[in-house]
Amino acid sequence: MAESKSTKRAPRRIDLTGKKFGRWTVLRFHSIAKGRCARWLCRCECGAEKPVYAMGLRNGRSRSCLNCAMKKHGMKDTPEWRVWASLRGRCNSQTHKAYHNYGDRGITVCERWESFENFLEDMGERPSSKHSIDRIDNDGPYSPENCRWATRNEQNRNKRTNRLLTHGGKTLCLAAWAEELSINYMTLLGRLKFGWSVEQAITTPVQVQNHMLTLNGRTCCLARWARETGINYGALKSRLKRGWSVEKTLTTPVRSVKR
Repeated sequence: MAESKSTKRAPRRIDLTGKKFGRWTVLRFHSIAKGRCARWLCRCECGAEKPVYAMGLRNGRSRSCLNCAMKKHGMKDTPEWRVWASLRGRCNSQTHKAYHNYGDRGITVCERWESFENFLEDMGERPSSKHSIDRIDNDGPYSPENCRWATRNEQNRNKRTNRLLTHGGKTLCLAAWAEELSINYMTLLGRLKFGWSVEQAITTPVQVQNHMLTLNGRTCCLARWARETGINYGALKSRLKRGWSVEKTLTTPVRSVKR
């Protein structure tokens, strides 16, 4: 007689209803989240209700709602707390305006950072108002190993949409080239948009310095050249920003508009 196939039974769930964990009181079972983790609906002593992971209740990571936790350590509404709350929102809340760029892409927050205290311990205080949190690997999680405080310029160089340019065997993002060459970022970007080659965009020096232009051995400010040539000041400036030479800028007549 053939042996009957053994059926794999699901692990028995421990009922936490009515139990207290810190300021939480468990009301009822809520749901099974990703990774087959059970969540229980809990009520904080302040009256707030929220589904909480069973593991977080048992190991003491979750002892109360966020508002009570923030009041406890006095860090609510600090820059560090706002950064922490924001990164959790865009990764975990489908109603967050930036969820499609984070949670929907699979970007997660590590378990340790479910606690603000752990986040603050790992990251430290924000160095300045110009710093915000940055993930080193744009496809990686928010975790101590993958995050740093960085300025806007540093973060711009680390965007997944950043444009990389290679010249002379060196590859840098557009912002890094602009800094290295002391050329305005928008000037470089404008050159590329106007169809300049990478080499031409990077190696062509900026010809406008204090709006003084030299032609045929004569140097005048841009405003004076505008008066003498009869070409609008703004038109001259636009030509130079688009990479025109000084000679072409000052000698090319303005096309008349036929009526």
